[in-house]
Amino acid sequence: MTGATYAALPMGPQLNNYKELIDENIQADPHSVPPLNPAEEEIIATIAKTFSTNKMVYDASHRETIWRDCPVGAIIPYSQASGLTELADTRKNGFLDTIKV
Repeated sequence: MTGATYAALPMGPQLNNYKELIDENIQADPHSVPPLNPAEEEIIATIAKTFSTNKMVYDASHRETIWRDCPVGAIIPYSQASGLTELADTRKNGFLDTIKV
């Protein structure tokens, strides 16, 4: 949804530039961004239902072979999104088809 890139870091997959985003997020004007569209809201709702706790998100991300198979520090390619195993239940309703890869 965001187009952000993720890196395979030793403690798990992580936003590639998360340190750069901290100040930007703190200083951002929440009224300057457009509202989410219905498809984006559905993606968020599906993820929230699938992973209802932070621990569930953490555990699922650490079970992904895409992360485990990437060298440390490497960008996790979007081209491998279809191989995500922890989103298997969401594939049934076409959820992954709505994500830009």
